[in-house]
Amino acid sequence: MIGDTAQIDRELVEWIDGIPFSKPARNLTRDFSDAVLTAEVLKLYYPRHVELHNYVPANSVNTKRENWKMLNRKVLMKLDMKLSSDTIYQLANGSQRAIEKLLTKLRMKVLKDGVEMHKLKLKDVEEEKIGDGSPENDGYLKLPVESSNKFDVDNEIREIKPSKFTCLKRGILVVFSWIMCLFRIWNIFSCCIPSRFRRRDALVNVTTERIEDANGENVQRTIYSELKKDLREKEEVISTLNHKIAYLESSMKLKDLRISSLAGQILQNAVEMDQSAKSQSIDGVRAKLRSRSHNFHETKAN
Repeated sequence: MIGDTAQIDRELVEWIDGIPFSKPARNLTRDFSDAVLTAEVLKLYYPRHVELHNYVPANSVNTKRENWKMLNRKVLMKLDMKLSSDTIYQLANGSQRAIEKLLTKLRMKVLKDGVEMHKLKLKDVEEEKIGDGSPENDGYLKLPVESSNKFDVDNEIREIKPSKFTCLKRGILVVFSWIMCLFRIWNIFSCCIPSRFRRRDALVNVTTERIEDANGENVQRTIYSELKKDLREKEEVISTLNHKIAYLESSMKLKDLRISSLAGQILQNAVEMDQSAKSQSIDGVRAKLRSRSHNFHETKAN
């Protein structure tokens, strides 16, 4: 069993290495946890189902979970690979062996779909070959011979037993005359249909119209359910975008706070420098005044 899992892991790694990703996949559990690389794998094999701009690289667990939910709803459910909420939680949190199981299942799905598509192509080619073959032509070639042989046998029967042929001919004429009589009687009867039969036909028409109206209502309900589903998906996309906008706004607020704090520090440093310069100039003036007063007193004493 351990050897089988090692072989499966080796084949899985070789398969992943052969896929061109937007970033190198060095650690499957970490690099595939935000569902972006998984979406790229699905885009490679099922391009009609995947839109890569819906999946944003993320580091937070909530955003990773939203990516997995969207991938599950838009792609994996259509491929009969629906994920449970526990599996989505494990994939977003980078649980051990979770992404390996999913990628192994996806690889088996890709191989199976490729084999089925190859079988369908071979079947179409065989049908084209059968359509272009010669068995039907051989049958067409053999038909005239069989019909000619049958015609000869009928001639022999007519020559041998003419009384039976005449009896058969008379019987056919009698049956045909009876059919013509019944047809004429039916035409006369159809012209004289009572009103109750017409009412019955009217009731049948009303019921058919009601059935058609019910079918129309069912079609409208299906359209309404599809529109409601699309609206729900768009609302989920809008909610994810609102989360991203809130994150960007919070980061902008943090940057503004840092800028304002740095500007306050710069202003405070400038004020302190001005105060120190003023104090130094005042001290210099006082020193000059003292020296002058001292010199004046000395000269006065002399």
